[in-house]
Amino acid sequence: MPDIKPAEIYNVSFPSLKDSRKGIVNTVIDNIQANGLSTKLTRDELYLVIDEAVTNAMEHGNKWDRGKMVSIAVTRQANQLVVSVSDEGAGFACVPSINACAETETLTLRGRGIKIIRQFCNPRWNDRGNRIDLIIDLL
Repeated sequence: MPDIKPAEIYNVSFPSLKDSRKGIVNTVIDNIQANGLSTKLTRDELYLVIDEAVTNAMEHGNKWDRGKMVSIAVTRQANQLVVSVSDEGAGFACVPSINACAETETLTLRGRGIKIIRQFCNPRWNDRGNRIDLIIDLL
């Protein structure tokens, strides 16, 4: 089987400003659609998962520090879209348990963003815990 290289769709970095999230997430989705890509998620579902990942990066990763950046890279890999959201934070140590967490966990005030993300796509985290890849099936 030939080695399929990911095709970059969009790449952007921005400071951790709460009021900028909506515009940034909409711009990312607009760029996905402008490239003729359709996901199995509705626009609202896609918005929800990207917004949750961006919010987590700003809040938990960068601690709302305006001097720290959040980056979003969108690539196409075969029949999937990969939206990578990374921050400049220290990361978190519970990455293995989150990657393997049970679907039956109760919804609590903290951690519900990850549960929401898992409802709509297949997330994975880097070893450091400061980047999430949202793996979304294309139509």
